[in-house]
Amino acid sequence: MASSPTARSHKIQRQAISHHPDLLCASACDVLTCSPQLNIGTADSTMASRPTDVQTILNYTSPSPNGEGLWCYILRPTPPKPWTNTMNDPRDVVIHDARGREDEFSLDRSGFEFITYPSAVPDLFDEWSIKKMYYPEVVKMLQQHTGASRVMIAGHMHRRSHPGAQTISGFTDITGPAFAVHGDRTMDSAHYLAENQLDVLPKGRRRIINVWRPIGEPVYDVPLAVLDYRTIDTVHDLVPVVVKYAAQDIETLAAFYSEKHMWYYLKNQARVTPRFWFCAKFSF
Repeated sequence: MASSPTARSHKIQRQAISHHPDLLCASACDVLTCSPQLNIGTADSTMASRPTDVQTILNYTSPSPNGEGLWCYILRPTPPKPWTNTMNDPRDVVIHDARGREDEFSLDRSGFEFITYPSAVPDLFDEWSIKKMYYPEVVKMLQQHTGASRVMIAGHMHRRSHPGAQTISGFTDITGPAFAVHGDRTMDSAHYLAENQLDVLPKGRRRIINVWRPIGEPVYDVPLAVLDYRTIDTVHDLVPVVVKYAAQDIETLAAFYSEKHMWYYLKNQARVTPRFWFCAKFSF
């Protein structure tokens, strides 16, 4: 993707858990960062079917050569102790622009969707504003859009693609894009989250949804790509990865490459267009 030093943007990501009697629990939002290198291809329209489609390289995961379960540490241990046993499988893919086609996608059909819902919060870098103003805004948005009887915000994360973009006093929860194809939780870990950490929700079926919104200017570099759930073979394409945090381990999903996968992004996604998803995703 082309980048502009004056137009790069931050993004804010929310994890929300909604209760609905007819909705299933799905993937959630703790980010897998198991790519040992940044492996990004230059945009090339030769394989693209639309002028704004992009050819790039995505880091899939290679199967374990010895059959060992996959794992990685968020806080890297002191060498020579390895921090991960995952291996990248870089693949050339086309990321299709969903601009003008937003109505073709929905949470129930494709595992992601785009809506227009402006935020009234002026400063999405201010922790007080996020928790006291933006959290209720997200709750209302999800209830209106999904019909959930109750929504609980489990946390949030800021992401930025270049470290010098903005200095935020006292704000530590900022990280870069996750340059590896991944799903944020396995079904087992999603059920564990819902049943053990979110037991205040009413009993019944629950859905775990990510809300991803750009901060400030539209996204011109490192956009988020999402994989159409209908093109995933959940038996053969996905593999669990245990992500080791300081306080706990979380089982996430990595993905093996398939030529059937269909990837999408929204060109120049703006702040007024948040995105919902519960499927594999990638920043490119």
